[in-house]
Amino acid sequence: MRIRVFLVLLIALLVPALTARADTTYTSQSAFEAAAGSVQVETFNSATLNPGLTITGTEVKWPYAGDYAFVGDEVEWGRVVPATYGEETITYTFATAITAFGGLWDLYGPGGPGTGICVSGSSSSCDGIITDNYSGQFWGIIFSTPVTTVILSADGESGIAETHELENLEYSSVPEPGTIILLGTGLLGLARMKKRVRRP
Repeated sequence: MRIRVFLVLLIALLVPALTARADTTYTSQSAFEAAAGSVQVETFNSATLNPGLTITGTEVKWPYAGDYAFVGDEVEWGRVVPATYGEETITYTFATAITAFGGLWDLYGPGGPGTGICVSGSSSSCDGIITDNYSGQFWGIIFSTPVTTVILSADGESGIAETHELENLEYSSVPEPGTIILLGTGLLGLARMKKRVRRP
């Protein structure tokens, strides 16, 4: 009987962890970090990125001496352009799938307000929008499903491009489902051993 109760509780814990949820955007860095769990930070202080992270695009560079909102800090500088002007995007590729992606953004200072940025996780749909009035504030997203690429493209706001600076990119890797299953199996084994020990 206790094993059945244990199994029901185990399933109740695992199902929410494995079922889909909606993408969620954050403007509070502390709320984002609490929801994301353990995050890795790319500071852009050198030309070498964190292991497993690559960034590609026609107009993207780091380290870049930040200005406007990030005077004196090292940042990633980039520009996205809409399709009507020759579409340019920036792609972040992760060796291990992630669920969380965020950082401190300045879209207002470099070049003035432009198109805004559409953030897409491994798809062509726009999962979240960083508006063109960000000036050093935090913006992040937690994806409903794990992704290995995040693409920045021009959003539909006014302008012919969007130049941005990004300081302290934060992202979190996905816990492997195998780890969760292994934990559950281990707990089940412990429960069975406890039951055997109690028998005379």
